[in-house]
Amino acid sequence: PQEEQKQRAILRVYEEVTTVEQEIETARDVHDKAKDLIENMMEELKKNRMPDVEKVKETVDGMVDSIVRNPDALLWLTKLKTKDSYTYGHSIDVSIYLASFGRHLGLPRDDLNMLGMAGMLQDIGKIRLPIEILEKNQRLTPEELEIVKSHVTESVKILTDTPGVPKQVLNIVANHHERYDGTGYPRKLQGDAIGMYASMAAIVDTFEAMTSERPYSKAMTAQEALRTMHGWKDKTFEKTLVEQFIQCVGIYPVGSLVELNTGDIGIVIAQNRVRRLQPRIMLLMDGLKEKYKTPISLDLLTEPVAYGDVVYQIKKSLPPNSHGIDPREYYL
Repeated sequence: PQEEQKQRAILRVYEEVTTVEQEIETARDVHDKAKDLIENMMEELKKNRMPDVEKVKETVDGMVDSIVRNPDALLWLTKLKTKDSYTYGHSIDVSIYLASFGRHLGLPRDDLNMLGMAGMLQDIGKIRLPIEILEKNQRLTPEELEIVKSHVTESVKILTDTPGVPKQVLNIVANHHERYDGTGYPRKLQGDAIGMYASMAAIVDTFEAMTSERPYSKAMTAQEALRTMHGWKDKTFEKTLVEQFIQCVGIYPVGSLVELNTGDIGIVIAQNRVRRLQPRIMLLMDGLKEKYKTPISLDLLTEPVAYGDVVYQIKKSLPPNSHGIDPREYYL
C-alpha cells in the first residue's frame, strides 16, 4: 500500500538509551498492564461490549516507549513470564515482537504504535470460538481447523464495529494469516498484495507460536524456529523480511538457554546489535553443571577470554528446561 511506502521513506536509527537491567522494572509494569488489559478486554467481549480503544492505545504506547529505549527488557519478559493462557500471552508477545521488529527496521514512532496495537488485537476474534477447540491437545480435524481459521473474519468484524480502530490495524489483522505464495487464508493473497506490515505480523505470529508451549505442540527453541522459517523464505514469507526478522531477534534471541564452549550454561539477557553471535549472558551453571551460588553476568563482546587462550563462545542452544533450568525463575 502507498501509505506504507511513504512512511518507510522516513526511516530512523533508534539508539538504546537504557540497559536491560535499567529498563526491566518499567518493562515489567508495562507487561502487567498489558496482561490486565487483555483479560479485561476478553471479559468485556464475552458480554458483547466493544474493546476500549483508548486504553489499548495507552497500554501500547507504554510498551513502545520501553521498546524504543531498549527492546531487550520486554523481549526478555516474553520468554520468562508465566502465561495463564496461550491466547492471552500470545497477543502480548506478538505485540512486543512486532513493535521491536518495526524499531529494528527504523520505522516511524507512530508506526511502531500501530504495529503494537495490531499485534495486541489480531486474535481478538478467538473469543467467539469454542474453548474446547482452542484448548484441544490433539491435532485438529479439518472441520475444527476451518473453525479456528474463522477467527480472522471474527476479529475483523469486532474491530470494524469498534470506533477508533485505525484502518491500517484492520488491514494487518485481516491479512496476518496470508502467505507470500498464496497458501494462506482467508483470501489467499500473494506477494505484495498482503502488505509489508501484515507480512511482518505473519512472521512474528508464526515465530511466537512455534517457540511457545501450545495445547497440541511443544515449544521449539528459537534457533529451530528461525532455521525453519529461513527455509520458507520466498515461499511462505518474503525473503528480505525473514532475514531482517532474524537480524532483529538475533541468532540467540533474548531468553534463549545456551551452553558455552567451557561447558557453562546460561540465559541470553541482551543482544549486542553489532555482533549477533556475542550477546550478554547470565551464567547459571559452571562447566561441571553445578549451579553458581549467584548468577554471573558475562558480555561475550567485552569479556571474551575464559582462561589462557580460550575465548568464550556459544557452543549450542538448548531446549527450554534443560538441566532442570526454568528460565522463568530468573529475573534481572
